Amino acid sequence: MAAATRVEGSGLIEIEAADDFITTAEQTTITAASFFGLLPFTAIVSNIDQVAVEIYRVFPLDSANPPDGRVPTRTNSPSDVAFDVRSSDQPAALTFAVTNLGNASTTNSVLNGINPIPLQTTGGEGPATGALIRIDVTLVSPFRLPPGHYFFVPQVRTNNGVTFFWLSAAGNNPPQFTGDLQAWIRNANLDPDWLRIGTDIVGGAPAPTFNMAFSLTGTTEAALPAVAAAILPSSRSVQVGTPATAFATVINPGPTTVNGVGISINAPGGIPATFSYQTTDPTTNLVTGTPNAPASIPPLDKQTFVIALTPTAAIPPTDVSFSFGGGNAPVISGVNTLLFSASTTPVADIVALAATAGNDGIVNIPGSNGNGAFAVAIVNVGASGTISVSVDTGTAQLPVILFLCQTNSATGQCVNPPGPTPGPIALNVNAQGTATFGIFVAGTGNVPFFPGTNRIFVRFKDAGGAIRGTTSVAVRTQ
Repeated sequence: MAAATRVEGSGLIEIEAADDFITTAEQTTITAASFFGLLPFTAIVSNIDQVAVEIYRVFPLDSANPPDGRVPTRTNSPSDVAFDVRSSDQPAALTFAVTNLGNASTTNSVLNGINPIPLQTTGGEGPATGALIRIDVTLVSPFRLPPGHYFFVPQVRTNNGVTFFWLSAAGNNPPQFTGDLQAWIRNANLDPDWLRIGTDIVGGAPAPTFNMAFSLTGTTEAALPAVAAAILPSSRSVQVGTPATAFATVINPGPTTVNGVGISINAPGGIPATFSYQTTDPTTNLVTGTPNAPASIPPLDKQTFVIALTPTAAIPPTDVSFSFGGGNAPVISGVNTLLFSASTTPVADIVALAATAGNDGIVNIPGSNGNGAFAVAIVNVGASGTISVSVDTGTAQLPVILFLCQTNSATGQCVNPPGPTPGPIALNVNAQGTATFGIFVAGTGNVPFFPGTNRIFVRFKDAGGAIRGTTSVAVRTQ
């Protein structure tokens, strides 16, 4: 079986094919992966310009439950949203190498026939031919997984619009281990649901089952204590040689003290910048202790830090993630990452903070068609410039419609424009200048509470389109 799996691009929608694996150690660190596929003859190896790997958990984790009923079953399927993702278009995330192993063909394939019920059983789309390739992925930023049942989802993009096919082992594949599940697939139109490639799409009596061809490499170890971390502001944009600072808070929600809590950039050397951190007094934000000295955090307590990145060369806007030594904090973009950039000339540096009605960083939408709102305040600690302000949901496709306006900071009334607009809106922000904004959220469906992925981002771009500031909040239906 050849199952399409690709990154959205070149006018093509996303397709994800998935197969499962189980971890049993307290913590499994995955550092590399390999998978086999078919590249149609209309492309060559050098056309592959992006590889992504995703980890999903098993439904109903990370999912809306009950599901929407558009597929025969969600039992044992991947979840609605990914648990963790790495992509070669992210800085210091992964690298990949492609090996051409000659020509190959399959007896069946799935590409376009990924449909909701009652049209899900197409029998497949027949034979596929092309170059047999192996893609070896090195995870510069490894996956760190607690014990559990997961799905592995590799995706490939080509620069000429040709779709990569992930290959299964030959024939009808029986379970390979206790609890082994068959392969699943979905496209952007079926999202968040999934179909079984064999049982649902190929069909038959009995229907075949498929196991896809992949391997994972890593280590097992005792789990680090779970901690939570956040960084504010979410972005800094400075001139080369100028330190960019932000504040980090690490929380210990557990019953025992977490020792050795320090901070480091994930994948050191991935960006041309020096890094340091130091503990602070949370009531004054003044530094305490000595630079780069780890701290101990008692149970149900927190420790605050100031972090500093000093660029040694120009850096395009890069979402920098961090490791919090002594604990295991999941990376959540916009929550504990820093969108960092550096220029050889002075640039705007928009420090943005969001405020929600409950002061908890969550926009609550009453009902599937309700409305919510939040406010954003900015100060430009960099050079004067014209800034374009926009709002979006990042990589998540959420059933919401977003509007924004610049507001009168005293009354909260819209002034630019006089009423909410989908945006973007433009304004000139002087050095040390401030501005406030209203962001309005109209629901068009249910938004489950996944604060790590279901978020609303407000972005501030300069005249050249570079992001010079950002902030975000979680969103959910209540």
